[in-house]
Amino acid sequence: MKTIVFDTNYNKKLQCENFCHISMAPPSGTSVNLGESLYMITVKDNPDLSVTAILINALHCKLVDIREYFTQLSHNMSREFFQAWWNEKYPGKNDITIYFYKRIN
Repeated sequence: MKTIVFDTNYNKKLQCENFCHISMAPPSGTSVNLGESLYMITVKDNPDLSVTAILINALHCKLVDIREYFTQLSHNMSREFFQAWWNEKYPGKNDITIYFYKRIN
């Protein structure tokens, strides 16, 4: 089982049955195993919190094209605030992916 580590539990998403998370896009040519692989998701600032989930969908886009609906769901930030935060944290990284998970525990 692959482990994914989030910085924090933005928007308390790990308590939800279904949730999304915005992250850097994987390298070109990387395949995504929808519904096939289990992921253990943990957070850096709360090591006792972890969930097991399956990836049900992934949407690739440019940072400039991200919709506020997804920035609110994923990080509880407005689109503009998220874009500024992202550019400060990951300068020059404009390809992003929205990952959609279903919690199974």
